[in-house]
Amino acid sequence: MKNNIKFSLILSLYDKIKLHEIKRSLKSIYNQRLKPNEIIFIFDGPCSQIIKDYVLNFLLIHFSGQYTILYNRVNRGIAYSYNRAIKKTLFDIVAIQDSDDISLKQRFYLQVNEFKKNTDLT
Repeated sequence: MKNNIKFSLILSLYDKIKLHEIKRSLKSIYNQRLKPNEIIFIFDGPCSQIIKDYVLNFLLIHFSGQYTILYNRVNRGIAYSYNRAIKKTLFDIVAIQDSDDISLKQRFYLQVNEFKKNTDLT
């Protein structure tokens, strides 16, 4: 089934995240059957340079030209960060993944196809 619906993905990350958690989360995004057309990544306050470097490298390699990175100078919280990121998205459908979430390979495919089948959701 060809999918012509484009969607954005938002992730927010703050200083309590562990490197192994973000690695697993990002790997689960890369392994999706249907990948996002855009990723908005927001660093919510200060974060370790190791994690920043990992995230930037991952995005450059796997989503080059399809991502935006936002920075909050201080931790503003997940609701503020998600709302800020939503304002920057290019597409009407927006998926959210916490930085320690691990998504099953079919997650985005199933969700986006549900929007295709049921136009009342949009």
